This record gives sequence, C-alpha cells and structure tokens, in this order.
Amino acid sequence: MKILGLIGSSRPLGNTELLVTEVAKAAVAENAAAEVSLRRLTDLRLDYCNGCMRCALQEGGCCPLEDDMEFLLAQYKVADALILGSPVCTILAPGPLKLISDRLIMYLARGGYSTLKPAVSVGVVGPPRWSEMLVPLLNCTVLSQGFRLVDSSLAYGTGPGAVLLNAANLKRACSGCWSTFGTCVEGREHSM
Repeated sequence: MKILGLIGSSRPLGNTELLVTEVAKAAVAENAAAEVSLRRLTDLRLDYCNGCMRCALQEGGCCPLEDDMEFLLAQYKVADALILGSPVCTILAPGPLKLISDRLIMYLARGGYSTLKPAVSVGVVGPPRWSEMLVPLLNCTVLSQGFRLVDSSLAYGTGPGAVLLNAANLKRACSGCWSTFGTCVEGREHSM
C-alpha cells in the first residue's frame, strides 16, 4: 500500500507536518508493508490555472503550464490512500490547497477520478474560533481530488510543536480509520 501525505503548510516541520507525520506513523504501525511519501506542497513549483481548459478538452489532458503538476499527478496515480493536512490561515486553508484543486481538472480529464481510494483530512488550528471553515474546506478538497473521505480531524496548537503536546491531538491522530487504511480500502469505513 502506498500512502501519499500532502502538507499544505508553508512552515517546514510545523504543527501540520508533525501531525500528518503522526497519522502516517499510525498507518504504518497497522500495516508494516505500507510506504509513505510525504510532500510539502510549498516545495513544489505549481502555477495558477489560467482556465484555458486545454487539459480537459484536448486528448491526453495536456496542460500548457510547465511546473511540477505532472509530478504531483504521478504521485496521485500510484497512491492507494491520501492524508491531506493543512493549517488554517485567517479562517481559511492556505492557497496551495486551492491551487491544486483548480489544477486537478487535468487528473479528472485523464480518468484519474476514483472514489475507491480512501483519504483522511487533518486540520491544524490555533484559535478555536478560526476552525469553523477548515475541515469542510479540507474535506471538499479531498473529494474534488477524486478520493473517498473516510475520516477527518481537527487539532489545536498555536506555538511550534504545540500540536504534539496535546494528548487529545495525538490520540485522535493515531486512532480512527486512517490508522487502518487497509480496512477502509476493503469497504469497512470508520463512522464520522
């Protein structure tokens, strides 16, 4: 099983990356054969969609933009499961998540859409009042990327590493359906 972990934070080794890593560790603990590939979206050079629709209308779904999107699409293709993590940036998810959602029309045009592959979303928030929109946005992003949402979580932590200092955050990250992606693939989903 290949698990793709996407980190939508601009802060390397920040709370989002730490929590996505914990979720990935839990998945590997349940399935020793699992391979995890973590990618920071901010490490990729991804250009904004210009709306030309060439990827959707031309055979082969080719995009005229020359960036790392083809690399990311190759990661999607081989992934059996997805972990999508993001912090909240002034009430909403940061730009890289919207950017990849806009560009994934290429993936869908190539027949990449599959509701069989499971995914979980992990949101990280500082002030609780900023949390209201993050999980729904993450879940919509997962669904727009052609994955089947099996679970989602929201963790609180403001300072560097604070997300790991909260026992409830760690317990939630290491339990639930994402720690047993294998059972989700077989169709037995965790209730949300």
